[in-house]
Amino acid sequence: MRSVLGARVKPFEALAERLLAARQELESLPELDTDALSTELLQGEAAVVAGNGRLSVVPKWRIFPRALATRGEDLVSYSWGFRGEEVLVGAIRGISGGRMPEVVFMHAEKDSLFKAKQDHNDLTAVVDALRSAGFKATEWNPNREQRPAKDPARPQVFVALPVLKRGQLDLPREEKLLVEQVRRLVDAGEPVLLTVGRSMLALLGQQDPWLEVMEPFGLRVEATKVVLELVAKEDGTPAVEPWQLIDEPDEGTPFSTRLRGRPILFNQPMAVRVVEPSPAGVRATPVVTVAPSADRWLSDDWKGDGDGVREVPAAKRFDAPVPVAVLAERRAAAGDQRVAVVASGGWMLTSVADLSYSLGGGRMALRNPGNRELLLAAAAWLAGREDLLDAGLSGREVSRVEGLDGGARIAWIVAFGGALALGPIVLGGLVVLRRRSAA
Repeated sequence: MRSVLGARVKPFEALAERLLAARQELESLPELDTDALSTELLQGEAAVVAGNGRLSVVPKWRIFPRALATRGEDLVSYSWGFRGEEVLVGAIRGISGGRMPEVVFMHAEKDSLFKAKQDHNDLTAVVDALRSAGFKATEWNPNREQRPAKDPARPQVFVALPVLKRGQLDLPREEKLLVEQVRRLVDAGEPVLLTVGRSMLALLGQQDPWLEVMEPFGLRVEATKVVLELVAKEDGTPAVEPWQLIDEPDEGTPFSTRLRGRPILFNQPMAVRVVEPSPAGVRATPVVTVAPSADRWLSDDWKGDGDGVREVPAAKRFDAPVPVAVLAERRAAAGDQRVAVVASGGWMLTSVADLSYSLGGGRMALRNPGNRELLLAAAAWLAGREDLLDAGLSGREVSRVEGLDGGARIAWIVAFGGALALGPIVLGGLVVLRRRSAA
């Protein structure tokens, strides 16, 4: 019976394989600009940017969003002040500088991370930032789908995220498959951005496969120690903060210009150690570090995020900067390979990347614009698009005028204020004199 069923099943398996091959071949064909144009026009109004023989279509809701993608008292999903400018600049960049890279987010979650969730543990904020800047964003769960087909004219970058909430100590089967796929991509010379969070396995002295993915580059995250900081509350009592807000990136790195002035929030940051000496042909560069301080230490007991600590353990302070985000590149068979590691589990989540505060007058500003900018810059660098690192890839929610000291700012305020106040009076006087002279 089994042999008979097997003989009848084989033709169908062969047909399924041929259909899958045909589907992948069709998906690998380059996208037609007219397809996107017709699709958006059928759905409603859209802006069309034409030039260089290409079209870029921007749906109306991207320029004028009708509602926030996420809900919450301290959350904002869009750069309201410069939203339209950001989107249109991304469209122009996409048709003038070649096809923008495709960013593939790899995960093993049951639900899509591209859809807003009530607890904001999703990627809607950074995905929106990528698409607004002209990137293509794709979601890939290796447990359910084949690898997204690659457009020969579009660089492909992979972003790997461990499971957000693990219900057991060991990695579940789905996450093990995800780690294996990421390892294969690294071995194949693909550009990969790896996010690593705290590891209970490493804390218990067991092997964590995530910590071994970047060993060919001499990079390993110390997932058993977390940077904590002792601060004082408003009433003067001490409190421990398990996050770090970094205002200035390291100088002399590919990201220093791009991240300058954009705070980055890392929750439970850890150290990315670079093996010395580095593997042959590998060059590693820390781009974001936590500076040493008398109030900071590397805690190996992070389960309670420092609850109950009232003074800094002197033996656990660190004297050298702790790298949290590191870039690395090496020579590979198919050319130079680039990877990046960020040792903070939730830095890309909407709950962190969309934190905002009010500027007054109905204006909102992101508290941590550097989180979005770090991902945008990493995607551009991994794709070999250094030309995208010279200009802002995401909108800024504050004034565009920089480099003015206090005196110059006051002078400009007085000058513009005087022009606005006296301008109508002077213009009215000139009109009256002209009429009298004409009479």
